[in-house]
Amino acid sequence: MKFCPRCGSIMLLQHKNKGKVLKCLKCGYEEKNIGGENEVKVQPRKDKSKILVIDKDIEMKIYPKINITCPRCGYHEAYYELRQMRSADEPSTRFYTCVRCKFRWKEDE
Repeated sequence: MKFCPRCGSIMLLQHKNKGKVLKCLKCGYEEKNIGGENEVKVQPRKDKSKILVIDKDIEMKIYPKINITCPRCGYHEAYYELRQMRSADEPSTRFYTCVRCKFRWKEDE
């Protein structure tokens, strides 16, 4: 794994002009892949344990509902959650997800 010398982000191996380069997706810095320490090796996963995938529809059902109009589809009901996005002395932000179209929007309190 190599980190960008400019911004510190992880650099990814990309194919370019019949060669390989390491590129930072954040700032665009590129470096030729000389091999050795930058060589990418793919190993098959030995752990065959299952990965849990959570269905978004099931996940949303744990949130309370409120009567509010969706700005996208006009439906009258949405799930909501409160999150503290700013400092503790600031009010929390309310996130809504439309029950029908799953559109997500926020409202600062």
